Amino acid sequence: AGAIMGGSGGHSDAAAGAKMTIITANLTRSRIAVIKDRVRTICTPGETVDVLVTEWGIAVNPRRTDLLERFTKAKLSVRSIEELREKAERLCGKARPIPEGERIVGIVEYRDGTIIDVVRAKA
Repeated sequence: AGAIMGGSGGHSDAAAGAKMTIITANLTRSRIAVIKDRVRTICTPGETVDVLVTEWGIAVNPRRTDLLERFTKAKLSVRSIEELREKAERLCGKARPIPEGERIVGIVEYRDGTIIDVVRAKA
């Protein structure tokens, strides 16, 4: 049996409607890196996220050059998302992929009604 953890609580709506979306998160949670090369299920598209703030630095979406300039000028600890991912992997190691099966057990519907991803059972 499996479990769905960390389901969306409306953040996709808030992210899409905001002038600046900021996510705050620890770089690692329970010895697991938060930033990954690939996630299993998307519930908030990355293009709607402007800033990720962690205890190891701040990543700014490259599309937001205005924020990148302001944060750099303010001498904030700006890092690329790749630098933060590498730091997390140095701390925790690179995560092994979780095998997933073919059976779809849920769908992810975006705020406009489009299906942006599915949830698959473990293999």
